Amino acid sequence: MSLLDPRILIYQFLFVATGVFSTISQQYVYYKGGADKFTLFPAFVTFCGMSLAVCLPTKTIAKTEVSSPVPHRKLFLIGFFEVLGQCLSITGLIYAGSGIYQVVYSSVVIFTAIFSKFFLKRQLLIGHWFSILLIALGLSFSAVGSAKIKGNLQLLGIFITVLASIVYASNYILIENILTTPPTAKPEQVQTYSGVYALILTSLYLMCYTIPNFETIFLKNVENQKGDLRIICLHYFLMAVSAFLHSFTYYWLVSSLGAVSVGTLQSMRAVTVFGISSTL
Repeated sequence: MSLLDPRILIYQFLFVATGVFSTISQQYVYYKGGADKFTLFPAFVTFCGMSLAVCLPTKTIAKTEVSSPVPHRKLFLIGFFEVLGQCLSITGLIYAGSGIYQVVYSSVVIFTAIFSKFFLKRQLLIGHWFSILLIALGLSFSAVGSAKIKGNLQLLGIFITVLASIVYASNYILIENILTTPPTAKPEQVQTYSGVYALILTSLYLMCYTIPNFETIFLKNVENQKGDLRIICLHYFLMAVSAFLHSFTYYWLVSSLGAVSVGTLQSMRAVTVFGISSTL
């Protein structure tokens, strides 16, 4: 499939745009007291959006289930990595701030390229290595430009974000393996099952911790930050829709272009968020 195929271009745009929206929206909700890192509400909403793939009007999921066994262990592992990555990402975003977070998170393409080379035995094109080199240089210059770190919490946020990048890079490699190694799974299938598994894990946490402490870790925070519950709920709804589109295009692009190319798109997302954050 050509890289200039209209469908690929549209999916790439949607992938980057929804990623930018979700990051900025999460940051806004946090500043308004509605996204304390211990609630896991942003992660829960994200996985709700991912699970909506089960409502897609397509027969590919049913056909795959009949023709080949569903790799539930691998899909559960993807779901687990999604939960872990979300927890680390949200915490890193809160502590580091959206601008620095996105710069550091861009390192995901570097880790993805390394893992792809050693675990999938992929021979990367010169263009891939050139893109990775540019991203590495960009990260270095951004790090120098952001040398004045505002306290230990921001340093902790940077460290946690690097861990999140490693977790997501590992997940990208696992997903590409499932989507490209026979018997292959369909992108919609991977999105649905991994989303459901991640949703189950997050729901258990919400039932055990978030709901019993709902007033303390959510309502009081919103009140203290003078947030509007209606606007916060609207953001969460839009984040769920954005998560559906983001994950759907993500799995489709991984199966079509590979994990390294999708990692490069994540870097484009980082540049966009960094630029928007610097103007706010």
